[in-house]
Amino acid sequence: MNNQEAQAAGQSNGSKEIESEDRPVLSSVQPKPKKKTKGFKYSDAVGGIIGTVIWLWFVNSLEIWGFPILTDDWAQVLRIINITAVGIIITWFFLIFIHIRSVFYVGKTLNDGLNLWSTWVTVSVFPFDFAVWPGWEWAAMVLRIVLWVAFLAAFISILVRTLRFIIEADFN
Repeated sequence: MNNQEAQAAGQSNGSKEIESEDRPVLSSVQPKPKKKTKGFKYSDAVGGIIGTVIWLWFVNSLEIWGFPILTDDWAQVLRIINITAVGIIITWFFLIFIHIRSVFYVGKTLNDGLNLWSTWVTVSVFPFDFAVWPGWEWAAMVLRIVLWVAFLAAFISILVRTLRFIIEADFN
């Protein structure tokens, strides 16, 4: 005989338990935690700054080293690469101190836009002449493909970051 039947019959087992039928049943299914999005990491900014400084040193040293495949158009492309790199470094420094998600997306989108611009200029001008190295003519095609892939990656990244900004931003 269970407690409810015993109470109905006037008998009591002396305990003051609340029957499970009288208690609300709590669901064992817990709501799913919100998916965490990748946030800002200082290591991203420091790595971005260091990598960009190394890139600046490298591309500016090519002419000093007398790299034979560079054409006269290299100066035009180098100017754009330098402007892009300085803009990227400034953006990374800014992101170190401002920790607002919308600013993060805008800053990363700005970096991608600068990379897109730099890649477009490099593809358009293409200041390389691989004919100076016999048998390396194929490298020009490979480099153009790599540059186009980089261009498309930057373009897709801009689209994704813009959509994430719109979706996650609180405009109130």
